[in-house]
Amino acid sequence: MILKRMRSMQAVVFVDTAKDVHGHFVGMCASDVIRWRLARAYPKLEVALANGEIRAWSQFVVSRGPFQTQPPIDNDQGRFVDSNNAAELLRGFLGNIQVPVPPPNDPGPWEQLSPGRFEYAQWLNAPLVEKLFADVLDVAAMSFDAFRLADRSTRARLVVEHPRAWLPLVRADGRFQGLINRARVEQAVAVGMVASA
Repeated sequence: MILKRMRSMQAVVFVDTAKDVHGHFVGMCASDVIRWRLARAYPKLEVALANGEIRAWSQFVVSRGPFQTQPPIDNDQGRFVDSNNAAELLRGFLGNIQVPVPPPNDPGPWEQLSPGRFEYAQWLNAPLVEKLFADVLDVAAMSFDAFRLADRSTRARLVVEHPRAWLPLVRADGRFQGLINRARVEQAVAVGMVASA
């Protein structure tokens, strides 16, 4: 996914509107898993991303030359140093999934963005999210109010005992409130233990 690469996005939280609650928590999933699940369900998106990569790397070679010594990537997720390369990746991706008229032999899914502009895309709703990510969707969430009212050691224990990397917090009506990064809490607990030893 482009956002993971450029913004180090690690997870996606899915929300919907349910029982008049906007932002109702559906679940969350690691961005790596989402990418490959979408690639299996919609291979055209992965092909479009590959074409975007080709466009970005071609732009890098044209602008810097094939024997450039400065690496174009500056982190472990593959973020481009030059934002122009990232823009070319996005242009290449979108250029492969947006058309003036959907091809008659391609049933899609196609969404009309504006008159004369269609995109190979499908709106994600709760049933589709649950279908695509059924076995990897983390739907376990904790009450924000209960978490907020717990003492500090109980909050730390709840986060550390959560089986996934992120603990979702929801309001009493099911509205998503936020995420807690388990690794950061574990690190803080470890630092506190070392400091008190």
